[in-house]
Formats: sequence, structure tokens, C-alpha cells
Amino acid sequence: METGEQLRSAGFEHVHVENERYDGPQAGIADIGGVPHYFLRLNRHFEDGDEFTAWPVDEATLALEKEQWRIYVATWDAADDITYPNAGVLPPRFHELETLLEPRRVPPGDERTLFAQWRFDDRDEDRRHDDDGPMYLMRWREL
Repeated sequence: METGEQLRSAGFEHVHVENERYDGPQAGIADIGGVPHYFLRLNRHFEDGDEFTAWPVDEATLALEKEQWRIYVATWDAADDITYPNAGVLPPRFHELETLLEPRRVPPGDERTLFAQWRFDDRDEDRRHDDDGPMYLMRWREL
């Protein structure tokens, strides 16, 4: 497994938040060219990656997304088995943030379509995520 430093030197960037996952990242926030962007998988598969739509995230929205992410991680780590999002387990603040963030997660109409690859880094293999984001990085390029 490559180290985070090796992946970053190959052009992979930080993923702040994963909002949805199914056979790889579906939606979340990742740096693209060093700038946080929402990403949404278009489910067009390529040999080594997928097609996504992406648009920039403002600082206030990023702060709210990170707050919700930290709540999710703390809840996940405190439980033996939860399903995301499990309304019976996640605290009310998580759901308040979901209501605030849901309209911001919709592509605005001027988003870009990009190709992305993701690779897990060398952080603790027994964990899928930590407070800083999921345990993978993403590399982006224009189609």
C-alpha cells in the first residue's frame, strides 16, 4: 500500500467528507487543484476510475460538512454496527445539518465533469475513516 505522501506526489488529493459510498465513493467533498469541491459520481465506469461532476464549496459549507462528518465518525466509532444514516443512532444535530446541507449538495448547473481515481493510503487499515476524512485520496483530471 502506498503512503499518503507517495499518493500526494502522484497527484492524489485530500478527501474531506464522504456523503455516500457504494462500490467506491459516490458523493462527498474533496480537494481538486487544492480547492474543496463537492463531487457526485455519474456512475460511468472506466477501467481505473469513474466520471464525476464537481463544483466548488464555500468555507461556511465546508465547515458544516466537516461538523457533520465528525458527528458521523464519532457515532460510528462508538457503535458496533450502524447503518448510515441510522436515524435511531445519529444525534439530532446530525439531522439538523443534513437539512441545512441537502440543498447545497445539488449540482448548481455550472459544474464540471471530471475523471477521478481513488486509492487508500497507509493509515490504519482497520478503520475506514477518521475525523480528517475517509482513508483514501482522489486524483482528478478533465475528460
